[in-house]
Amino acid sequence: MPKIRPFEEYTERYENWFEKHRYAYLSEINAIKSVMPQEECVEVGVGSGRFAEPLGIKLGVEPSKRMAKIAESRGIKVIEGVAEDLPFPDNSLECILMVTTICFVDDPEKAIKEAYRVLKPNGHIIIGFIDRESKIGREYEKNKDKSVFYREANFFSTQEIVNLLERNGFKVEKIVQTLFRRLEEVDSVEPVKEGFGEGSFVAIRARKMDAMDFAEKVKGLAERLGEDKLREAIDRFLTLNEGIEKTRGEHFAKAGIYGFLEGILTTLKLKHEDEEISELLSLIKKAREIEEAFLRKGNPPIFEQKPL
Repeated sequence: MPKIRPFEEYTERYENWFEKHRYAYLSEINAIKSVMPQEECVEVGVGSGRFAEPLGIKLGVEPSKRMAKIAESRGIKVIEGVAEDLPFPDNSLECILMVTTICFVDDPEKAIKEAYRVLKPNGHIIIGFIDRESKIGREYEKNKDKSVFYREANFFSTQEIVNLLERNGFKVEKIVQTLFRRLEEVDSVEPVKEGFGEGSFVAIRARKMDAMDFAEKVKGLAERLGEDKLREAIDRFLTLNEGIEKTRGEHFAKAGIYGFLEGILTTLKLKHEDEEISELLSLIKKAREIEEAFLRKGNPPIFEQKPL
């Protein structure tokens, strides 16, 4: 069940946090802005629209009805839903934003898999969160039982989020950080810096891997396992298939690459016990199925949903 009770019961207190900690809030917005792509984004866990509104996001997903009503008053269309079961077709969105949402979902792994499913090839996911290993993160973790909002939250380190993204088909492109002081000490807008390890609020932009990204990943795996002939076979296949996208179309070309990589991974699985083989095989199989679905029926539109 989504952890919406505190947001339903303490909506006013939630809104007041942003007024009380205005400079921390503005610093977080600046951090997210610095990693936002040009594409139109949907915010998953849009809450009351505190981030969607200043970022120009017009569509959000939110399980809390009270939060959704506030977001709609800020001009955002809200669809009822949760991160683990997004109400969109495969390969239909260009960008997903999640700010602190990852800390409140029941199944973070499933939430990232869902983001991968609904994003178009090379689409982006942006995740903003308080790093568990930071000054504010350690304070939140220490006092979470005293907080109506964070009592049920699960905090993550930046490396844990990076690992979560990478094992589910995303390539991290940029990481920034802000909030370098304790929350009560933030009395002005804080700078945004590249990397992580100093700031408490971290924003990560990651790209949904495409066929060529997966080919490089499988080549690296084959090399690590000492399977140089399979690595060379991938290179030969890619060379032979150069230009096929122009003659047969993007989805045909990608489906062919995914199918070939599936065969390589199946061969590796017969010879090696390695967790990465199974993880890649599952992702590539799903990617092939999506491309083949496009070949059969074309790109489906986003489902029409009524606001809450």
